[in-house]
Amino acid sequence: MLAAIDAHGLTGIVSAPGFVSREEVDDAMARALCLVQPSEREGYGIVVVEAAAHGTPVIVAAGPDNAAVELIDPGVNGFVAPSAGASDLADAIAAVDAGGLPLRTQAAAWFAANASSLSVEASLAAVLAAHRA
Repeated sequence: MLAAIDAHGLTGIVSAPGFVSREEVDDAMARALCLVQPSEREGYGIVVVEAAAHGTPVIVAAGPDNAAVELIDPGVNGFVAPSAGASDLADAIAAVDAGGLPLRTQAAAWFAANASSLSVEASLAAVLAAHRA
Protein backbone atom coordinates (compact mmCIF):
# COMPACT_ATOMS: atom_id res chain seq x y z
CA MET A 1 0.00 0.00 0.00
CA LEU A 2 2.73 2.46 0.94
CA ALA A 3 4.65 1.65 -2.25
CA ALA A 4 1.53 2.31 -4.35
CA ILE A 5 0.98 5.65 -2.62
CA ASP A 6 4.58 6.62 -3.32
CA ALA A 7 4.49 5.30 -6.90
CA HIS A 8 1.49 7.50 -7.69
CA GLY A 9 3.08 10.60 -6.16
CA LEU A 10 0.53 10.77 -3.36
CA THR A 11 2.88 10.81 -0.38
CA GLY A 12 1.70 13.58 1.94
CA ILE A 13 -1.78 13.50 0.39
CA VAL A 14 -2.86 9.90 1.10
CA SER A 15 -2.01 8.08 4.29
CA ALA A 16 -2.23 4.42 5.27
CA PRO A 17 -1.89 4.48 9.04
CA GLY A 18 -2.93 0.88 9.70
CA PHE A 19 -4.87 0.39 12.92
CA VAL A 20 -5.92 3.61 14.62
CA SER A 21 -7.82 4.46 17.78
CA ARG A 22 -11.61 4.66 17.90
CA GLU A 23 -11.24 8.40 18.52
CA GLU A 24 -9.28 8.83 15.29
CA VAL A 25 -11.91 6.88 13.35
CA ASP A 26 -14.73 8.94 14.90
CA ASP A 27 -12.93 12.20 14.10
CA ALA A 28 -12.23 11.18 10.49
CA MET A 29 -15.79 9.96 10.00
CA ALA A 30 -17.25 13.19 11.36
CA ARG A 31 -15.03 15.35 9.09
CA ALA A 32 -15.39 13.32 5.90
CA LEU A 33 -17.44 14.58 2.98
CA CYS A 34 -18.80 11.06 2.69
CA LEU A 35 -17.92 7.44 3.15
CA VAL A 36 -17.54 5.44 -0.06
CA GLN A 37 -18.12 1.68 0.24
CA PRO A 38 -17.53 0.46 -3.33
CA SER A 39 -17.96 -3.23 -2.55
CA GLU A 40 -20.70 -4.79 -4.66
CA ARG A 41 -21.21 -7.46 -2.00
CA GLU A 42 -21.88 -6.62 1.63
CA GLY A 43 -23.61 -8.89 4.09
CA TYR A 44 -25.12 -6.04 6.08
CA GLY A 45 -23.28 -2.77 5.70
CA ILE A 46 -22.69 -1.73 9.30
CA VAL A 47 -20.40 1.02 8.01
CA VAL A 48 -23.51 2.76 6.62
CA VAL A 49 -24.97 2.89 10.12
CA GLU A 50 -21.68 4.02 11.66
CA ALA A 51 -21.30 6.83 9.14
CA ALA A 52 -24.90 7.99 9.56
CA ALA A 53 -24.36 8.14 13.32
CA HIS A 54 -21.80 10.86 12.52
CA GLY A 55 -24.08 12.59 10.01
CA THR A 56 -21.80 11.43 7.21
CA PRO A 57 -23.54 10.46 3.96
CA VAL A 58 -22.61 7.12 2.43
CA ILE A 59 -22.14 5.95 -1.14
CA VAL A 60 -22.53 2.25 -1.84
CA ALA A 61 -22.34 0.39 -5.13
CA ALA A 62 -25.30 -1.52 -6.51
CA GLY A 63 -24.74 -5.24 -6.69
CA PRO A 64 -26.83 -8.39 -6.60
CA ASP A 65 -25.44 -9.40 -3.21
CA ASN A 66 -25.10 -5.98 -1.60
CA ALA A 67 -27.38 -5.73 1.43
CA ALA A 68 -25.89 -2.30 2.24
CA VAL A 69 -28.01 -0.73 -0.50
CA GLU A 70 -31.08 -1.51 1.63
CA LEU A 71 -29.75 0.92 4.24
CA ILE A 72 -29.51 3.83 1.81
CA ASP A 73 -32.41 6.21 1.38
CA PRO A 74 -31.11 8.00 -1.75
CA GLY A 75 -30.72 11.72 -1.24
CA VAL A 76 -31.38 11.35 2.49
CA ASN A 77 -28.41 9.46 3.94
CA GLY A 78 -26.38 8.95 0.78
CA PHE A 79 -26.56 7.45 -2.69
CA VAL A 80 -26.38 4.10 -4.45
CA ALA A 81 -23.97 4.25 -7.38
CA PRO A 82 -25.05 2.08 -10.32
CA SER A 83 -21.71 0.25 -10.15
CA ALA A 84 -18.34 0.32 -8.43
CA GLY A 85 -16.86 1.94 -11.54
CA ALA A 86 -14.84 5.11 -11.07
CA SER A 87 -17.23 7.27 -13.09
CA ASP A 88 -20.32 6.10 -11.19
CA LEU A 89 -18.61 6.61 -7.83
CA ALA A 90 -17.35 10.06 -8.90
CA ASP A 91 -20.88 11.08 -9.90
CA ALA A 92 -22.20 9.95 -6.52
CA ILE A 93 -19.43 11.84 -4.70
CA ALA A 94 -20.34 14.96 -6.68
CA ALA A 95 -23.98 14.48 -5.64
CA VAL A 96 -22.95 14.31 -1.98
CA ASP A 97 -20.86 17.44 -2.39
CA ALA A 98 -23.81 19.24 -4.00
CA GLY A 99 -26.04 18.10 -1.12
CA GLY A 100 -23.82 19.94 1.37
CA LEU A 101 -24.88 20.54 4.96
CA PRO A 102 -28.57 19.75 4.33
CA LEU A 103 -27.59 16.21 3.26
CA ARG A 104 -25.44 15.77 6.38
CA THR A 105 -28.35 16.97 8.52
CA GLN A 106 -30.68 14.50 6.80
CA ALA A 107 -28.18 11.66 7.27
CA ALA A 108 -28.01 12.38 11.00
CA ALA A 109 -31.82 12.58 11.18
CA TRP A 110 -32.10 9.27 9.30
CA PHE A 111 -29.85 7.66 11.90
CA ALA A 112 -31.82 9.14 14.80
CA ALA A 113 -35.09 7.87 13.31
CA ASN A 114 -33.73 4.38 12.60
CA ALA A 115 -31.14 3.76 15.33
CA SER A 116 -33.31 1.49 17.47
CA SER A 117 -34.25 -0.77 14.55
CA LEU A 118 -30.61 -0.92 13.40
CA SER A 119 -29.17 -1.96 16.76
CA VAL A 120 -27.53 -5.32 17.36
CA GLU A 121 -30.40 -6.20 19.68
CA ALA A 122 -33.01 -5.49 16.98
CA SER A 123 -31.02 -7.49 14.44
CA LEU A 124 -30.76 -10.47 16.79
CA ALA A 125 -34.48 -10.31 17.53
CA ALA A 126 -35.24 -10.36 13.79
CA VAL A 127 -32.94 -13.33 13.24
CA LEU A 128 -34.52 -15.23 16.14
CA ALA A 129 -38.02 -14.45 14.88
CA ALA A 130 -37.11 -15.70 11.40
CA HIS A 131 -35.55 -18.83 12.87
CA ARG A 132 -38.65 -19.55 14.95
CA ALA A 133 -40.89 -19.14 11.91
